[in-house]
Amino acid sequence: MIWFSFLFDTLQSFQEYDAVKIYYDNGQNEVTNVLHAAFGYVLGAQAVIYKECDPRHFRLQQIADYICEIELARIKYERSEQSKTEQIFFGSYRDFKKNHLRKIRTKRIR
Repeated sequence: MIWFSFLFDTLQSFQEYDAVKIYYDNGQNEVTNVLHAAFGYVLGAQAVIYKECDPRHFRLQQIADYICEIELARIKYERSEQSKTEQIFFGSYRDFKKNHLRKIRTKRIR
């Protein structure tokens, strides 16, 4: 449900593009199914292009994965749903915002 919520919340940003490219290595069937279901439902199958993530794109994939993890952690902290692992790794919500979220947000392209 978080994916659908995120996509609907950011739909206007996605609609600025003719197509959205998703790079994924198809490593987990459940993740693959969720990506196809969520993006296909919210954006439409014609607007989404799925690309195999190979070694030439590995760095881009790692960065995208990190940014998504940070944004997911933000949502969880705001809802007080963070896991113990997230609390150990990121610390308090204040520390998370200061040391992780703020730093990644300064890199946004507007």
